Amino acid sequence: MASRSFRRFVFLAVVFFFVVGLYFVDQRPVPSSNVATSLHDIVMGPPLQMPESESHNDVPECAILTPQKGFVDLSGLSASAEDGKAVAWPVRAPGLAHNYSIGICSSPLKKSLIESVSVRDGVDASHMGAFYVDPSGEYVSMGQVSSRPEYHGHRLTLTYENGSFCNTVQQANGEKMRQKTILTFMCDHQMMGRAHITHLASAEDCTHVFEVRSHFACATAAKADNLAAVWIFLLIFLAALMVFFSGEVLYRHLKRKEVVV
Repeated sequence: MASRSFRRFVFLAVVFFFVVGLYFVDQRPVPSSNVATSLHDIVMGPPLQMPESESHNDVPECAILTPQKGFVDLSGLSASAEDGKAVAWPVRAPGLAHNYSIGICSSPLKKSLIESVSVRDGVDASHMGAFYVDPSGEYVSMGQVSSRPEYHGHRLTLTYENGSFCNTVQQANGEKMRQKTILTFMCDHQMMGRAHITHLASAEDCTHVFEVRSHFACATAAKADNLAAVWIFLLIFLAALMVFFSGEVLYRHLKRKEVVV
């Protein structure tokens, strides 16, 4: 009877160590980047400068370290999540004639169509990050694809530039501006699907801004922090094992003494 009670005590001690360990791992701070940033700041403002130690060489494509040392990986919304197959996110803009096709870190155009489509101004079809089709059936590039997200203020963005020429807007030097697309990302833990994209604005049908809500835009612990969490968990697990086996040894030792007496 004493043996069964003691084993129950040791088992509860092990469970307690596990629960405490999981609690502390779960309570590690996860930074949030959902502070509002105006459209003007997103379109006109410079990107947030990250320290050299957090340069593009330190993170994979379509991912970024947050200013608070978190980690955001958007690759789950790109073609890499579909074995390289094109992932096109269709977006309808109320009041506008265009139906947009958006890619995230990859081109939304199917590879089988690259050689056959006609893109305005001779833009390379394989590098389009977003596009729409005009009434004549011609594809309009809204910017070349990029896989390097960046922060404007506290808002995570992905920018595609150097698309087809705009129809009316000209720069101060008289040259036509090119189509540009800015994707702004919002963390949404409640999303049932992978993402939902909304058209926010189009400045003179030249600079297009979209909002992407997704749980993929939520910051998690950086990889180094994840490794630290693994070590913490292993140490707690080893401590629990030590409690279990030392308890067994102590119990057997006391049992032998009782037999000798």
